Amino acid sequence: ARRERLMAYGQWKPYVDAQPVREHVLALVEQGLSWKRTADIAGVAHSTVSKLLFGKPGKKPSAQVRPATAEAILAVRASLDARTFGSRVDATGTSRRVQALVAKGWSLHRLAAEIDMTPGNLHSSISRPQVWASTARKVRDLYERLWNTEPPASTPHERGAIARSLNRARTHGWLPPMAWDDEDLDDPAAIPDLSAVRKDRPRRRSA
Repeated sequence: ARRERLMAYGQWKPYVDAQPVREHVLALVEQGLSWKRTADIAGVAHSTVSKLLFGKPGKKPSAQVRPATAEAILAVRASLDARTFGSRVDATGTSRRVQALVAKGWSLHRLAAEIDMTPGNLHSSISRPQVWASTARKVRDLYERLWNTEPPASTPHERGAIARSLNRARTHGWLPPMAWDDEDLDDPAAIPDLSAVRKDRPRRRSA
């Protein structure tokens, strides 16, 4: 009925230009999202996206696609949660989150244990340009849970771990959570808000 109404008003478009859709898929591939993963997220057949990109034997790539197909594919974004287990992503956000938690007093050993990693592997992940998407997701979720939580300090061992973590952060110039807005954590070009860091620091008492 909808189709007949659109046809009566001259607005029926059974197909739309495939080029913008193809460019969107290629852009997602550049960002690390495979075309097959894009098809899965969009809920369309692999063969549809394959024909869109590569065509069929002896035929050129699709010149037109169904509007619903175009809409579904164009809605896909290369978010962290969309990445497959074995894909790699920029490590900026992972590094800043781990560094911020250490600057708050959380030790690398404690953080690594929270996400089932060794301290060495976690330290390596913040020293590389890229990390596994699975690691980035774990660190992101850990940061969301701990960024506004103080590390435990009920025993001498825990207080010592806090002191060592704070010293490590100062030595390396790592910034605490207050330095970053949430939307800036993953942006390599983002500039930290150092004024917020200064405001967050407790003032020294006068002698």
